[in-house]
Amino acid sequence: VHHIVSIDEFEKGWACMIEKYGLQTNAFLTQLYEVRGKWAKPYFMGVFCAKMTSTQRSESANHLLKGYVPPGCPMHLFIRQYEKMQFDGNSEESYQEKRTKLGGIVLKQKIPVEVHASQVYTRTMFEKFGEALYVCGSYDLVEVKPQLEYIARHIKFQSREKWCKNEFVISLSETANEFRS
Repeated sequence: VHHIVSIDEFEKGWACMIEKYGLQTNAFLTQLYEVRGKWAKPYFMGVFCAKMTSTQRSESANHLLKGYVPPGCPMHLFIRQYEKMQFDGNSEESYQEKRTKLGGIVLKQKIPVEVHASQVYTRTMFEKFGEALYVCGSYDLVEVKPQLEYIARHIKFQSREKWCKNEFVISLSETANEFRS
């Protein structure tokens, strides 16, 4: 679900899953499919969602809060425990910043985007960024028309699911610094 990039790919993957596990009559999945435009990434990839939080993020915050505040506690205890939770969070953030300054960050490729990320992220966040940067290297780029059109093909396209999109055509504009996929 997290790596699907087109509606067509989502539809093929969904159909394959339903058929593979014999879930054609499953009421929950039928209902979930009907509202796919609200949760499946390909249906809202072009929508700008700044400052919107997801249900998952909200549930994570609730879970964290439940670890500090017992159910049915009085308001003064809630406030005290909430402040303790914030203090612990700030302490963890300070710890990560100190860890970054003392331990430093190891650059693997020393490319400009990696150097910039090493300057703005804590060590832990930089490690997550590094993993994402590594995944980006999973595609081979083939030049079709010099400086105008390329094909990006996943390096493991033979072993991936048949419904996964493994190849992308990237077109560059001659007049502007724009590209289309």
